[in-house]
Amino acid sequence: MTSVSEDTALSALVERARAGERDAVEQLVAAMRPPIYRYVLSRLLDPHLADDVTQEVMVTMVTALSRYVDQGRPFGAWVFGIAGNKVSESRRSASRRRESASAILPDQPADHALEPEAAVVRLEASARVAALLETLPHQQAEVLRLRIAAGLSAEETAAVLGMTPGAVRVAQHRALARLRATAEVAS
Repeated sequence: MTSVSEDTALSALVERARAGERDAVEQLVAAMRPPIYRYVLSRLLDPHLADDVTQEVMVTMVTALSRYVDQGRPFGAWVFGIAGNKVSESRRSASRRRESASAILPDQPADHALEPEAAVVRLEASARVAALLETLPHQQAEVLRLRIAAGLSAEETAAVLGMTPGAVRVAQHRALARLRATAEVAS
């Protein structure tokens, strides 16, 4: 959860970045990249694609910074809006191009890659979570992605989704209750 002083510091950083301070732009990207990546990854479930889309979000954020107008919502809400659009663009693009798994698998594993068994377990768990989220209404799934995957506070999530913080908390509670009920039926 961000405090008022963190929101103020981010606002000051945004203003410095808008004024063209390179250091402020770098700090802004460093501050926004991790929660954006987690959010994008929770939507796409592919770390490499999520990294690419996150990079697109950061580039768009930096290039559009001069056109950003503070409308009383946190700056992060604006950036998460960009992220949502980029995820949608990525999905549309993926549906138009058909790739086989062998065409996109690397020849060599990355140095930081998990052991094969751990990678399979993580992929299966991610697929189960994604399938569970698909059972929820869109808004409830988005609340969980923003609150849990991106680590946003109820206030920040409310700003991103155009809800009140109370409505976010209620939606989160209902989503978790629905997932709990689904899990109990499945077991």
